Amino acid sequence: MKNAHLHTSVSFSNTILSAYQAGHWLVVSFLTLSLCHYIAAAGHPQSSGSTNALPWLMQAQKEVAAIEDKRARLTTFVGLASAFAQHGEFAASDAAFLSAKALAVEPNGFPEMFQYPRMLAAMPKARALARAGQVKEALIVAENLTGVSQVDRRRVVGMTAIGQAEAGDLKGALTTADSIEKTMRERVLGKMARVLAESGRVAEAHSVADANPGAYWKDHGLAHVAEAHARSGQLEKALATAAQIKSDSQQVTAYVGIAVARAETGDYAGAIRVWEQTVKPSTRSAILATVAQAPLKVDDLAAVKIALEQIQTVKQWPWLKPVIGVQIRLKDFTGAQATAQLLQAKTMDSSVYSDVVEALVSTGKVTEADAFIQTAVRPDLRPILERKLVRAILRSGVNQAVLERVKRLSPLPESIQDPVSANMVELEREIVQKLAAVGEAKTVQVIYDRLPDKIKRDDVEFEWQLATAQAKGGNYTTWDKLMSAHQKQIQQTTNTDQQLMLQARAFILFTKTAHWEEAQKLTTMFHDRQFLELLFGYMHVKSSTDLAFLADLANHVPLPPMVQGAVFGAIAPNLLQAGRQKELSAWMARLPTPQQRAIAFISAASSIGPQATSSEEF
Repeated sequence: MKNAHLHTSVSFSNTILSAYQAGHWLVVSFLTLSLCHYIAAAGHPQSSGSTNALPWLMQAQKEVAAIEDKRARLTTFVGLASAFAQHGEFAASDAAFLSAKALAVEPNGFPEMFQYPRMLAAMPKARALARAGQVKEALIVAENLTGVSQVDRRRVVGMTAIGQAEAGDLKGALTTADSIEKTMRERVLGKMARVLAESGRVAEAHSVADANPGAYWKDHGLAHVAEAHARSGQLEKALATAAQIKSDSQQVTAYVGIAVARAETGDYAGAIRVWEQTVKPSTRSAILATVAQAPLKVDDLAAVKIALEQIQTVKQWPWLKPVIGVQIRLKDFTGAQATAQLLQAKTMDSSVYSDVVEALVSTGKVTEADAFIQTAVRPDLRPILERKLVRAILRSGVNQAVLERVKRLSPLPESIQDPVSANMVELEREIVQKLAAVGEAKTVQVIYDRLPDKIKRDDVEFEWQLATAQAKGGNYTTWDKLMSAHQKQIQQTTNTDQQLMLQARAFILFTKTAHWEEAQKLTTMFHDRQFLELLFGYMHVKSSTDLAFLADLANHVPLPPMVQGAVFGAIAPNLLQAGRQKELSAWMARLPTPQQRAIAFISAASSIGPQATSSEEF
């Protein structure tokens, strides 16, 4: 139930400001929405200290100085300074801001690009100083801000109050909060109650929430107090606190938070008790749905067994899904198969079969995965599971056995009319792409020949992949035919938007088939917004951890700076979470320009949380 962390916005701030100053309004809107989505979905920080982030920031510092364009250098300095501040490196932050300020105030400078990020960096600085007992110095940080609104200055004072509370000076924190205008004070007290609750100081959190004169922010604090009680095992206190909440939305937050807190420990009996305590259908539905998605945070099979017994007692069968995830993590594949079959028997839901199949294949249990697929009751899911099995095998390489298995796959449906058939087509596309990349033209031809005519007409990527596979063997007949047809389409189309759509489709196909020279020829046709749409919308770079593809993209296709920041900021957390720090660092060091490298290093650092900052958004 943690909100996102303010520091995650830093790697985007310079990108959004640059877009704003350049007049790219649609890019500003797109990046802002992307940032909001990230904030909504973000979880806990990756680590609890600035040490891990500092090497990334030091590498970024070296690269920023080498950026020739003044506007780009200023923007990147601002991003670096904000990132240093987020990680508690205030001297380095101040030095970077001084470099940015020098560029901002010189003749023909860019002063308007400097002030707002300065305020963003001031908030964690004031909080850290107050937490260290330097309250006067923290308040001076707020006083010295220039070119910002009174609201922004109050935010920094509010952060000082929160830092004081964290340091144990609750009386001083409340005094500082009292110096702020009423509306902001109510918000600060609500956030303060939350910070205290999350740090385990539940009694103090409750007193701060009770003293809040603002009804909404009082309920906000109480909701997190209730969740904190639940996480410490005090279910009765949690329910009693939730009952005090008047706001409908905060009441939902409280009850869902309590239920999830108990479910994550395996106490599904406690979670159903929360459900029974509530009356509103919307709250009850939210509890059932959220608990089904909440991770089960246990590390031994004995706890898994207890969780299973409780779920069977309360008969909330969708709650079995998190249990299956733990069984897979603990390599209890027999148990995972049994639980998946139980879920299927009770709900006809076979969706988790995919996870079990891929887990079995990853440990070499292909025969066992084959047998498990046959237990899927829904016959329409078996072709999907068979393709997921093939995809999992192909991740380890291509051999004759898997090629024969590919040839035996059942044909695709004649038309795509539902998510199941759409999933089948997507899996078929992934299989073809993998085979085409290694030049398995004969097998790709088999797949292409069995495609329904409608899919051949509507999804041209299959034929382009066939052409790619053949070209790797020296046969360019299909490739030349497709290129000729593409050029003819362009020539016959007078509508500019239609031409751009055709070129965008070609760009996607060229990059997917590693025809970088052809892709690069098209890049001059796209402005920044269209690049973002291509990379995020069509090519799913945001969820990608395919460094080979991303390295090719960066080296062969000139990405605009705004796109660089968005892409790197999106992929870095995935790679760091996967434990691929060294690989990511080496890849970023090979990026073509100093600005690309600097933004990449800053984005990576911003993915590492220096502290729990989830309560500092104002």
